[in-house]
Amino acid sequence: MQVIDLMRRMEASSGIQGILQDPIANNLQQLAASPGTEQWQTALSESLTQLEAAQERALSGIGPEDREAIGELGGSRFFLDNKSEYIKQLIQNNAATLQVASNELQAKNQERASFINGLEAISTNMHAMGINIPPLGEGEAELGIKIPRTAFSNTLEGLQAELRLLNRIIRALSEVASGSPDVAEVRQISTSDPLFVLYQIPLIRTDGPSLAGRWT
Repeated sequence: MQVIDLMRRMEASSGIQGILQDPIANNLQQLAASPGTEQWQTALSESLTQLEAAQERALSGIGPEDREAIGELGGSRFFLDNKSEYIKQLIQNNAATLQVASNELQAKNQERASFINGLEAISTNMHAMGINIPPLGEGEAELGIKIPRTAFSNTLEGLQAELRLLNRIIRALSEVASGSPDVAEVRQISTSDPLFVLYQIPLIRTDGPSLAGRWT
C-alpha cells in the first residue's frame, strides 16, 4: 500500500505522464510530419528540458529502499528510468524515420498510462475495503525498519534475537528522550496476517519412525 501511494505521489508531484503526452509526443508527431522544421525542433528540445525537471522532482527524496520497493512492483521502467535520455536515443536511432520514433513513444506512453491507472484502481479498491495506512496524531512519528534475511540467517531463533536487540535499542533511545523506556507499538507490518513458513524439521523418535512436519 505504501509503495503504491509513493508512486502515485511521485506522479502527482511531477506530472510526467502529461508532459510525455503533451508537449513531447505531440511535438515529436509534428516534427515527424515536417522534418527539419526549426519550430518543432525547438519545441521538442524545450519539452525534453521540462521532462528532465519533472523527473528530478519525482525522484527527490527517493532512497535506495524506495527504489527497491518500486522495482519489486514492476514500476522501475515507469518511474525510475531516465525517460528524457530514452527519448533522445529513440530520436537519434530513427533520425531518418521520425514517424517510427513517434509511434514507439505513443505506445510506451500508453503502457505507462495503463500502469498508473492500475495503481489508482488498486488504491481505490484497497481504501474501499478498509485497508488504509493508519494516520499519525499530533506529536507522533513512525519508524520503519527492514531486517534483511542475511541478518538472521533465515532462522526463527535469529529473527527473535534481532527483534530483541531492536526492542532494546528503541527502549534505550526512548529513555534518553523521555526519561522512561516506552513500549514500542507495532503499527504496521509487511502483511496484516503474518505467516511464518518454517522449513521441514525432522522430529527424531527413539521408539518409532522419524516424523517430519511443516510449521506455520
